[in-house]
This record gives sequence, structure tokens and C-alpha cells, in this order.
Amino acid sequence: MNARAIEHALTGICILILLGAFAYIVASIGGCKPAENPRAHARAVVLTIAEGVAVGDKACASIARAKKDAGLARECAFAHDEAREALITAEEALDASEAAAAEKVPCAVAAAVVSASRLVGLIERAGGRVPPALTDGLQLAPMLAGGCSA
Repeated sequence: MNARAIEHALTGICILILLGAFAYIVASIGGCKPAENPRAHARAVVLTIAEGVAVGDKACASIARAKKDAGLARECAFAHDEAREALITAEEALDASEAAAAEKVPCAVAAAVVSASRLVGLIERAGGRVPPALTDGLQLAPMLAGGCSA
């Protein structure tokens, strides 16, 4: 797959994540009562974390490009890829069943938090500003990650 196709795929994913997060925020702020469905709530948290990871990866990659630091770029990509895989696992578990979600989602989110936190550290060590979307996602994560018993 060429770089242009990957960029288009990532752009599409980012748009879906942003739309999901926007819908959740509008429902929360607009006086609507948030979904009482635990799966819908968990999905909103997972999507918010995913948005933060995507934004954090872009910030980290931008810093690496500006500094011409290939090592930093590799570390950014590795942290992003690990977080992405964990978040895909969480979303697949949410889609599978309530039992799978209860068992797998908390630990998948906990794994994503480790990688997202690594992105924060990379950005800070490189002298960059951590995007608010990334810190917001990390602040919501304990709502799900706290249930991981592994």
C-alpha cells in the first residue's frame, strides 16, 4: 500500500473518530441525557481515546520531522501502532457481545493508555505541546481501564 493510500485511510478513520467524539460532546453539553447503554458509553470513551492518539501521533511526527529525528519518528509510530491495535481490540470486543466487552475492553483500554502515555512523554521530551485531545482521552480512560484485572 502506498503512502497516499495510507494517508487517505488514516484521514477517513480520523474523520469517523471526530464525528463520534463530536456527537458525544454535543449530547453531553446540549442538555440531552447521555446514553444509559454501557456499551454506547464505553464506545464513546474508546473513540475519544482514539482521537487523542491520532492527534498525538500527528503532533509527535511533526516534531520528529521538524527536528529531523528518525529515532523519535520511529518511537512515535511504534507508540501509535500499539495504541491503535489495543483500541481496535476494544472496539471489536464492544461489537462482539456484552460478555466480551466486559472482559476485554478494560484491559485493551489500559494497554492503549500505556502507549498513549508514551506519546505524551515523547512529545514532552522533544519540547512539544501535548495536544488537549490526547490529554482528554487519557483523562477519560480510567472510566474503562479501571476494570482491568489482568
